[in-house]
Amino acid sequence: MNEVFCTAEDMGLQIFYQDTDSMHLYNEDIPKLAAEFKKRYGRELIGKNLGQFHSDFAEITPGKQSLAYKSIFCGKKTYIDLLTNDLNEVAFHCRMKGVKQDVIALTANEMFPEAIQCYYNEDKNIHIPVGTYDKDSEFSLMKLYKALHDGQEIAFDLCKS
Repeated sequence: MNEVFCTAEDMGLQIFYQDTDSMHLYNEDIPKLAAEFKKRYGRELIGKNLGQFHSDFAEITPGKQSLAYKSIFCGKKTYIDLLTNDLNEVAFHCRMKGVKQDVIALTANEMFPEAIQCYYNEDKNIHIPVGTYDKDSEFSLMKLYKALHDGQEIAFDLCKS
């Protein structure tokens, strides 16, 4: 995996977040990174096989690629991506080590009842907002991660799941 990270860094690509086996970077940089990786190492970067990279973002609608419109990175293994697609649909990809997805949504909805509420769709593995909104609306999940980012201590009741 270090080959990919080092190649991206050598190319001067902006990496917003990286973990052991993943990274957040601009979508338009992916083909450039894949081409340079192929040149350096003689292997395909993009794919589903071991040692290859692919998008971790679930599709909101099948066949329509989801991209991050906004992201908040709070620390190691704690981040959220507001996803959109070319249909202007909105969903959320979020991670918080040790906290189940439904607990994240329940906590956000309780803390920020005035914001657009969200629920976890286990089948799609994404959080879906409820009601009328656009990608710039105030969502409970984004407010939760913003509060964490700003240093607020938040207790998560893991028994709510």
